[in-house]
Amino acid sequence: MQNKANIIAILIAFVLGTAFGLLLQPPETPAKEEKAGNKTEYTLSGEGQQTLGPISLKEGLTIIHAKNSTGPNDSFSINVTRDENGDGKLDSGEGWTGVGISVGYKAAEAYNGKISFKAYNSDYYISVDGGKWEITVTQPEKLKKNAEKMKKFDGIGDNVTEKFFLKEGINKFRATHTGGGNFIVTLFDENGNSTSRLVNEIGDTDLVFEYKNVFDGNYIFAVTAKGSWSIEAQ
Repeated sequence: MQNKANIIAILIAFVLGTAFGLLLQPPETPAKEEKAGNKTEYTLSGEGQQTLGPISLKEGLTIIHAKNSTGPNDSFSINVTRDENGDGKLDSGEGWTGVGISVGYKAAEAYNGKISFKAYNSDYYISVDGGKWEITVTQPEKLKKNAEKMKKFDGIGDNVTEKFFLKEGINKFRATHTGGGNFIVTLFDENGNSTSRLVNEIGDTDLVFEYKNVFDGNYIFAVTAKGSWSIEAQ
């Protein structure tokens, strides 16, 4: 009887230990990587607060498309951190890259926006805090020919335009924005290199700005906005 009791005790301890060990395991990153040619894309989805990664990016233009659905008085934020020391984990000493989204209250209930940045050959982590969200990280292929010349782009909120061809020399644009909050326009080339803020206004805006381009090439505009906006070539 004593031996039988010992065996049962050992089995119970084994089952409990296994279950406890499973509870301690970190959740798998819900990431799916797809590669087509030189294009890299990750899709990540979940709910609440999570740290996702690592995801491997190559040097170049990188676009993050983020969607969030949450209740009133909640917020949605993402922050991108680079694995600077290359040890395969997120350490406290590694700094934020400066890339992120932060939306509060009503705007977070149905956030759907895009941001852009230059990545380097490294692993990255994305810290997310929101409701139910989906994040797509894309590194688009470089075009083998010139894109169409820019005419006009329209949008609402944070967004990244389609690629357009910009010739060397002085290029003029008209930018408009309706609504409160910041209105920021930045130019990126296909390598992810960016200008300083070409437009940096608050609230309703209607202005003409110019950019002295050095190289013929394909570019995008990255826009930060709260309301509706447009950018038109002059």
